[in-house]
Amino acid sequence: MLSSGTPVGELRRAAPVPGSGLWFAVAVVSCLATSVGLNFVLCFVDSNVVELNRSHVIAAELVLISTALLLAASSWHPLMRPWLLFAVSAAVWWLMLGLLRGELEPKHARDIVVIPVFVMLGISASTDRRPAQKWLPFHLLIFLVMVYEALYPTSFTSLFNVKQYYIHTRGLQASDFWNPDTELFVSATRPDERHLFPSLPFHRLSSVFLEPVSLENYVVVVAIFLAAFRRRLTPWIFWTFASTDAALLVGSDGRLGASLCGLIAVIALFGGWLPRSAPIAALPLAILSAVVMVAMLGFQSGSDDFPGRIAYTAELLGALGTLDLMGLSSSLANLSADSGIVYLIISYSILGVALGWVFVFGTISSRARAATVLRCGAAIYLSGNLMVSASVFSIKTATLLWFLVGYADGLTWREQRNRVGFGARESIHPCP
Repeated sequence: MLSSGTPVGELRRAAPVPGSGLWFAVAVVSCLATSVGLNFVLCFVDSNVVELNRSHVIAAELVLISTALLLAASSWHPLMRPWLLFAVSAAVWWLMLGLLRGELEPKHARDIVVIPVFVMLGISASTDRRPAQKWLPFHLLIFLVMVYEALYPTSFTSLFNVKQYYIHTRGLQASDFWNPDTELFVSATRPDERHLFPSLPFHRLSSVFLEPVSLENYVVVVAIFLAAFRRRLTPWIFWTFASTDAALLVGSDGRLGASLCGLIAVIALFGGWLPRSAPIAALPLAILSAVVMVAMLGFQSGSDDFPGRIAYTAELLGALGTLDLMGLSSSLANLSADSGIVYLIISYSILGVALGWVFVFGTISSRARAATVLRCGAAIYLSGNLMVSASVFSIKTATLLWFLVGYADGLTWREQRNRVGFGARESIHPCP
């Protein structure tokens, strides 16, 4: 019998508590699917059953996050310990800054707590080596809903009155929707029409996400997963995901998403040679690049395009005062919707953002290529988006991203520990 001091004994002590088989896998996938499709379901209820308001959305998100936390706790693993500490620290930091500012904004807490909770859920599910197969039906459902929206837009809006839903639950006004001829989200149509394949005869599609930018973000998250796990997926699974993901990108008309997918493809080729600390550099480089582009290329804010958004972020960064940088003023909060990095700094201070970023992208539990590539892809995706919007905090896509981060960490850590344990057993019981 092996003693607890041997590598194998250590492996057994640190081994994850297995979930209860099939029901646990179904519960995890259901939790993720609900997070992605939550607003789709609520929009249907608001459009056809009863009028909802913001409190209903908050309550639904709270139930979802609590469910994810309970699922993760039911399959506790030592890798979750630093993430639980991160969650507690972020909550305390949010509370302290909120009290000093004289206001507590629940959304700020939700935006950050989602990260450790769903990373922990991913770690708890890392005993399952086939998550892609379990997620594929829902991915195909997203694709089919997009096709339905493209072919039958009137029928789609009769069932899902997106404009009305956002007015009821987000405090928007009818005047915020520039196109009065559609019941879709405000960004579903552009004054200058589509940019990817302009000849396509339909608006910017959103599928179950209701907003084209969220569908675009989902496309990038799936691309990150495919880049990290392409060698572990059977060809038919990989190409089914890849082909439908490309179609979703075209449907969303995502210019930034297309650029990010291109960068992630490069990371897929060379990410295995990058150091584990490489993702930390993504956000500082993105901020520096934005400032340099504005200065050298003369970008001007005011236009709803990439140069205009980048210039707007650079202007807001320059307008941050000492109190803003310390997280003690919310004077620019209403102006930061199109600048995720400014929104983060105002919510958690420059110190909080720096420490949080270093923790999230410096805490990689394994040296496996898949974990490194996934972290690099996630850092590029977040950094690029934070320069032009705060959409990465939407629960519709953030939950899936952070689940994948935890899953990659847990799976590759276990594989490495299993190799250590196998080597120890061979040394104890050598082959004859």
